[in-house]
Amino acid sequence: MEKDFVQSTEFHTFVDIFCAMMKSDPELKKDIIFINKRRKTLGRPLQVEDFPPVLRKVFHLPSSMPLEMQLEVMGRVIVEALDRDQPNRNPWDEMYDLLVKYKEREGNCNVPFDHKEGSHNLGHWLNTQRQWKKNGKLD
Repeated sequence: MEKDFVQSTEFHTFVDIFCAMMKSDPELKKDIIFINKRRKTLGRPLQVEDFPPVLRKVFHLPSSMPLEMQLEVMGRVIVEALDRDQPNRNPWDEMYDLLVKYKEREGNCNVPFDHKEGSHNLGHWLNTQRQWKKNGKLD
C-alpha cells in the first residue's frame, strides 16, 4: 500500500464512515473488538478467513484492489476506528500506538525526525523518548 494512503482524505473519510457504522450497530462493534483481539493473539497480519463474514460484507472493497491491499486497509481501518472510539486516551499511549502502526507499515521504527502521522509529529516524539531513555528519565 502506498505510504501516503493512510494520511489521505479518502482514508480518513472511509474511517469516519466506518466509525459511524460502528456507533449505530452494537453487533458490528463487538465483531470489531473481537477481530482486533484476534489480530493481537495471532501475532501476524490477518487473512481473509480471519474476518467474520459480517465484516467482509461491511468492507466490500473493489475486486480490482489486490487482496494484500484489501487486508491491509481492513486492518488499519479497524485499528483506527477503535482508537477513535477511546476519546480519553493517554497521549503517550496514543503516540506509542502510532509508532506500532508505523512499524507494521514500514517494518521498522526508524521514523524520520519530521515525520507526521496525521497531525501528530511522530518523529519528534520518538526522538524525545530516545533522549529521555538515554538520559535515564524513561523506564
